[in-house]
Amino acid sequence: SRMGFLTLTMNVMLCIQLAEAFQISGTCNAIQLARTPQQCSTIQTLRAFDLPLKQRRSVIPRLRYSMTSTAAPTFQSMIDEAGPGSTIVLKKGIYKIDGTLKINKALTIRAEDGCPHEDVVISGTAPVDKKGVLMEITGKVMLKGLTVKHYGGSPTMTLSTGVGSVCINIKEEGSLHIEDCEVTTETSTAIVANGRGARLYCDSCTVGPCGWDCDSASGYGICVFAGAYGEVLNTDVWRVSQSGIVAFFPDSVCTAILCDIGPSQLVAVSAEGGNSRFLARKCTMVDSEWKHAAEYDGGVVTFDQCVLDKSKLGEVSNVIDCTLL
Repeated sequence: SRMGFLTLTMNVMLCIQLAEAFQISGTCNAIQLARTPQQCSTIQTLRAFDLPLKQRRSVIPRLRYSMTSTAAPTFQSMIDEAGPGSTIVLKKGIYKIDGTLKINKALTIRAEDGCPHEDVVISGTAPVDKKGVLMEITGKVMLKGLTVKHYGGSPTMTLSTGVGSVCINIKEEGSLHIEDCEVTTETSTAIVANGRGARLYCDSCTVGPCGWDCDSASGYGICVFAGAYGEVLNTDVWRVSQSGIVAFFPDSVCTAILCDIGPSQLVAVSAEGGNSRFLARKCTMVDSEWKHAAEYDGGVVTFDQCVLDKSKLGEVSNVIDCTLL
């Protein structure tokens, strides 16, 4: 029909405009846009983490990138122009973000097939005011096969009563499914699910370092706040200057399964605030400088089939079938 032809023409023109907006040197010369969920479902997935969890630390490159940096001042415009349910496929390169990237719709952003996560980097710098956010999510978002790097933010060598600035902030009713990604912050906190209805699903990722190399006291790995819900699976949360994974404030719930958590300068996990709950199942707590767990103001932590240093167990309501070293 004529209406169908006009719709197809407009979609093609949008794809051309987006590709032209992201022309850069070398092989990083376009993005691809899948317009419908049906198209998205046909995309073949390349898992970036083929190695066992404990081998990642020695093989994943950190803070070293040699590809040409992209000039992407219109990254936000690209997000805004993409239709709900679209998939944005990024080629090898460094995609720099100016200010806060806001995603308020259902959207998938992933690496091109064949690109390891360390070759597709989204990076940005937060102001040194403890309020900077690199990525703000209020829609239903998936990030897959990417590295997200967050610079600046909280002052270094200072104590903080909060999470400092934030790399990825999931706000009320927003959700993030992040898979096969690496998230690092120079001074601050990596991922926060903040508010009732916020949801985080983190699978096969590496989170950290977070404020470790500059001794920032604002660096948490993953925080689930005030009525939010988080699931962390097969993920390495390491080199955090505060705590690894925490459930903060009333009614926050977090579950970690098959994760390595630590080293951390404070605790590996905690539940803080009325009715907050944290379950760690089949996890290994690694080099907690203070203790593995903390419970405050009615929060409850459960260790189920975990590997723990009994001298650093900390406050834990439930310890089930754990290995105490």
